[in-house]
Amino acid sequence: MSSIEILSLIVTIVALVSLSFVFTFLFRNYFRGIIEAVQSGEEDAELIYEEAMGKREKTVAQKILHYSGKALSYLVLLLLVGVFTGSLVSRFMGTEMSIGGNIPLVIVSGSMSYKNDANQYLYTNHLDDQFQTYDIIVVNPTASPDDIELYDVIAFYSSEGTVVVHRVVDIVDTSEGKMFVTRGDANKASDANALYGDYLPYQQVVGEYHGVRLPAVGAFVLFLQSGAGVVCVISIVYCFAIFEFYRRKMDLAIEERTEKLLSFLTIDEADENADVNFTEVLTYKGKDYVLPNGEPPTSKEPEAAPSADKGDKTNIQATSKEDQQ
Repeated sequence: MSSIEILSLIVTIVALVSLSFVFTFLFRNYFRGIIEAVQSGEEDAELIYEEAMGKREKTVAQKILHYSGKALSYLVLLLLVGVFTGSLVSRFMGTEMSIGGNIPLVIVSGSMSYKNDANQYLYTNHLDDQFQTYDIIVVNPTASPDDIELYDVIAFYSSEGTVVVHRVVDIVDTSEGKMFVTRGDANKASDANALYGDYLPYQQVVGEYHGVRLPAVGAFVLFLQSGAGVVCVISIVYCFAIFEFYRRKMDLAIEERTEKLLSFLTIDEADENADVNFTEVLTYKGKDYVLPNGEPPTSKEPEAAPSADKGDKTNIQATSKEDQQ
């Protein structure tokens, strides 16, 4: 790695680690505030209302949507981790990952991106299966050298061990068996004596390309293989895990508080026609202020403003401790 790449990696690590700590702080304080409010009883009215009304109001479609959303989030995370793991294994083990006999490859050069006028066979044979840099293509292993024909596009290992995807422009029978000469569609010269010896032996062939490709997706895979990509994926997984950790603690607190409330309350969930209302009571300087449903008056006629002298209230009922006795 060059000094610029090392500096870029360090900056990326510092930024993502700092961001992870920020998210941890935000998640912790947000969920802790909810948990403390639930445990102290501040949310009791809402919990009872949800228990009485929420379950019967939730339709089958809503439940399906809820669980589908959770399943989708886990699926995306699993897919990200899978691609990340596969790309790293492919990079460090020096082998190509195979999925059901299909080998995905990331194109990192433009040697097959267009037709060079020097290669007239491309026009004569209407060979229009070019692909671009950062495309992902799929190649399939061949059973024998005889499966490879003239002008097929194949992937092979070069003398340096890198995977190259070029077109077969010549097939030669030698004493060691059938061998090949390849060339990129955008190149003027063949690969012989540049990427291998005089001919490409079949043993170095990875597979044959049949036109299956994903445009531009390879840039994402290459990023995952980089140092910055590794740190980024680890940070995303960490943030997701810490969110789920605190969310589960919140759900547990709500569940425990709800069970405690229901232990001394009788709620008939089967009665769908029952009227369910709740009031909030605010105690201030010895007086209880009762707010029906936390809403203003439902009267259609406008009401006069509360009188400070008489203590009249329209939507808030105030009673002293002595009055309640």
